[in-house]
Amino acid sequence: MKEHAALQIIESDGTPSVYVTTGEDFYEAVASIKNKGLYTFFCNGNAVNSPIGGRSIRGTIFVTTLTAEGVASLAEIRGQDYGGIVWANYYDTNASETWKGWSHIGGAYAVQAENQFDPFQTNPGVYETTSATNAPVQGSEVKIYTITKSYSGRRQLQCNISESGDIYFANIQTNGVFKGWRKVVFEN
Repeated sequence: MKEHAALQIIESDGTPSVYVTTGEDFYEAVASIKNKGLYTFFCNGNAVNSPIGGRSIRGTIFVTTLTAEGVASLAEIRGQDYGGIVWANYYDTNASETWKGWSHIGGAYAVQAENQFDPFQTNPGVYETTSATNAPVQGSEVKIYTITKSYSGRRQLQCNISESGDIYFANIQTNGVFKGWRKVVFEN
């Protein structure tokens, strides 16, 4: 993957990464991102607003929109702590609760899903399958799903296609409305 300007963050050394150490605030680090894109992150377990348990975590922050002031408005956060626990969080300046808090969504390895796996009907977690109903693409590619559910019942889905490296996002509203999969596209 090439490093593009759209993936860079002012506070970094020019790489698309976020580093939060002891005493720093993970929430503030996300809120200060100035460009849309996919970032890797490392967060010390003793940082403010890190997941419960005190273990360091690494993962990705996907910023899809910016505010009028030019900072992150909407971000999906996924990571795995050094104990092997997978966590998710959601940052949205348009919501009454901007910082949703960390959700524990599974262990270190994806669960091998059964045939005709349906991510729309499955409990939150991380799943691996080659056959899935409601998949963003059809075929025999390995698909890894990360499924989370908000406090109000809204479901967020991420699908990574192993052969192509493509990433798709979707959500299912609390009323069951599904607006389709969106493929992640990086601009030059």
